[in-house]
Formats: sequence, C-alpha cells, structure tokens
Amino acid sequence: MNFFSRNKIITWVLTVILIVVLSALGTTLYITWKGAKEIEKVPNTASSCMMLTNVLSFDASQNADLQKILDRFDDTSAALVTTLRDHRLALMDELQKEQPDSLQIQLLTQEIGNTQTLLTRLASDQYLQIRMICDSSQQLKLSDFYCDMLGCPRVGCGESDTCQKNGQQRHRHGQK
Repeated sequence: MNFFSRNKIITWVLTVILIVVLSALGTTLYITWKGAKEIEKVPNTASSCMMLTNVLSFDASQNADLQKILDRFDDTSAALVTTLRDHRLALMDELQKEQPDSLQIQLLTQEIGNTQTLLTRLASDQYLQIRMICDSSQQLKLSDFYCDMLGCPRVGCGESDTCQKNGQQRHRHGQK
C-alpha cells in the first residue's frame, strides 16, 4: 500500500515538473518569435555620407559632390576590406595549426600590411578630394573627423594642449 502511494506522489511530482518545463519552453518560443523584428538594411554609402554631411553641414551641391566621391571609392575599398579580412582569416588558420609554417605567417602578415597600406592610401586620397569641396571651417571639421576615424589625435592636440574629443576634456597627466 505504501508502495502505491509513493509511486502516485512521484508520478504527480514528475507531471507537475513536466508541465512547468513545457510552459517555460512554450513561453520562450512565443517571446522569441513575437519579439523577432526584421532589421532594416541601410546602404553603406548613405551612413558614411550622412555622418560626413551632419558633421560638415554640407549644402545640396556639396552633398552631391560628396556622394560622387564616396561612390568612386566604394568598390575599391570594399574589395580591399574583403581581401584584408581573408588574409587575416588565413593568418588565424595558420596560427591555429598544430605546427604553423613561419614562412606562410610572414607572407600573410606582409600581405595584411600591404593591403592596410592601400586602404590608408585610399582613405587619404578620399580625404583630399572631399577637402577640395569644403570651405575653411569645414576643412577643420573634416580633419577632426578623419583623425577620429584613423585613431589619431586631433590637429592642435599636443600633449600640453587641452582637447575637446568625444565630448570630454583631455588634459596632460590627468590635470584639470
């Protein structure tokens, strides 16, 4: 008699646990499917063009010229970025091998450096062309924009100077 009541209790406990688990699974699936929204695709040139337009306060003719410049460089830069990514993946594959080939690593790092050099040259050519359509105040803003993009200190921001960068004051040796 004790055996049957014990089995009934275990059966009921397992049934309740099963119901709770299935409810949690159903809730998770419902929230996941209901919460999934389609992500809008934004054209690549539109975002960089919009950022530059906002930073530099371009007029309509300058915007048209900027779009032409960005379109001219878009295909080349996309190909170089893809090549750079492929070389980096090949380097990581080689590094993760049981016995990496040091000659192959050297060749891949050279290719990565060459591709990065081409990208930097492309960015500087693009900068010079954009600079030609800017007035003097826009040229300073363009310079700051490219300094931020390339990870360089802004023009006139030496170690002893105070700079305004990303909304924060920067001081030498942390002094205020």
